Amino acid sequence: MNNYRKGYLFERKTKLFLEEKGFLVIRSPASKSPYDLIAIKDNLKLFIQCKKTTKKYLYVYDLDSLIEISKRERGLPLLVYSFNRTPMYAMLIDEVSVKLKKDSNHKLLVEFLDLVV
Repeated sequence: MNNYRKGYLFERKTKLFLEEKGFLVIRSPASKSPYDLIAIKDNLKLFIQCKKTTKKYLYVYDLDSLIEISKRERGLPLLVYSFNRTPMYAMLIDEVSVKLKKDSNHKLLVEFLDLVV
């Protein structure tokens, strides 16, 4: 399976999960924008970048556009990510690059949603 397909499947899984939680979710196909998904529920807007890796580390960079559009549109910049055989995790983005380790503590996406919704 190629990287595009893996990324698409992870975005789709994230989208379906958020829809089950009552969000209206719009996918930005082909990732030509700073976000992969926009999720809206009540007055909450999430601008989401999705990343999946099979490695022990995840490096995400060039997040300045995601942060900027989230501020401008009064939403939250969110990274939803997963390592090989792990659940979906989430973190708010406040820096233009992020380095995550598989064996570190991570916030589950479902726990994150419980805090912000």
